[in-house]
Amino acid sequence: MKKISLGIIGLSLIFGVMGCESDDNSRNTAPNQENQNNENQNNEGQNNENQNNEGQNNENQNNENQNNEGQNTEQTKSIVVYFSRAQENYNVGYIEIGNTAKVAAELAKQTDSDVFEITPVDPFPSDYMEMVNLANEQKAANARPLIATTLENFDQYDTVYLGYPIWCADLPMILYTFLENYSFEGKTIIPFNTHEGSGSAGTWDKIRAAAPESIVMDGLVIQGTTAQNNPSEVTNKVAEFIANLSQD
Repeated sequence: MKKISLGIIGLSLIFGVMGCESDDNSRNTAPNQENQNNENQNNEGQNNENQNNEGQNNENQNNENQNNEGQNTEQTKSIVVYFSRAQENYNVGYIEIGNTAKVAAELAKQTDSDVFEITPVDPFPSDYMEMVNLANEQKAANARPLIATTLENFDQYDTVYLGYPIWCADLPMILYTFLENYSFEGKTIIPFNTHEGSGSAGTWDKIRAAAPESIVMDGLVIQGTTAQNNPSEVTNKVAEFIANLSQD
């Protein structure tokens, strides 16, 4: 009997110890799983926070890029202002679109500029010799022919491409009207002109004298017959001129 009792007691102790170990393992496993869950939740929260920060940074970067694009657009605002005459012209006969007008259109296209045409209140004669006589009279009288339309919001433009034909080895007098009617302070004037043998006729310096508060660049010179009859050459000349400007 004593041996049997001792055996029973021994078995009880063994099962008791095993039960304790099982409970301890269960208790140890539960905190580990809880810690693992907490860690996963923390990692998930961290990932969400990183994703939110990344999205916010991208949004801020996009907004900054858009703002910079808007500022660049404002800084490069330009306009093509020109005077041109159709009807009968030297070497090209009767035309519907003036020589200078064709160059102005190409220049505006390649520079993405606004356009303003200087139109006289009193139109010039359609006959070529009558126009030459009137142009000579206006130059002799130092006349200032009136302009029919007003250029609104001229202050917004930093660069003015100024186009004209050469008349009587000078600017047409209506160009002086335009130069005297607007403030060119802080603006850059880039002349372009058409001609039939006189080149620029010293008109760049005359523009500098008429608008001393501006910067007047050396301009683009294209023969009238080329402007009227050879659009591909006009396109190439304008492109080359703009490329040279960007290097200055």
